[in-house]
Amino acid sequence: MFFKHRKKKSEPASKTVPLETKASPKTKAAIAFFEGKKSAVDLIETDRRRKFVHSGYTKTKVDHFFEWVEKQPWGMWLVYAVATAFVVAVAYWGIKQ
Repeated sequence: MFFKHRKKKSEPASKTVPLETKASPKTKAAIAFFEGKKSAVDLIETDRRRKFVHSGYTKTKVDHFFEWVEKQPWGMWLVYAVATAFVVAVAYWGIKQ
């Protein structure tokens, strides 16, 4: 009742930016892709300087240890035993608290 006489605030009109003037070629290509006018293969960059290239990493002693455990026929059971012992120890410690 109190606020019936108040006028609603009008929101300012949003500005529209013409696609032809402000958009970069990549943006225009992306819009064309989403509109179905361009295939995804056409969007792949051909400039090799800009692509991410993974140079690999050096393996540590920990990596070598886990690879060795995975290769052993009993390695899976060792991992299960260690994980089970850890869970039981945490549960026992939690009950004793």
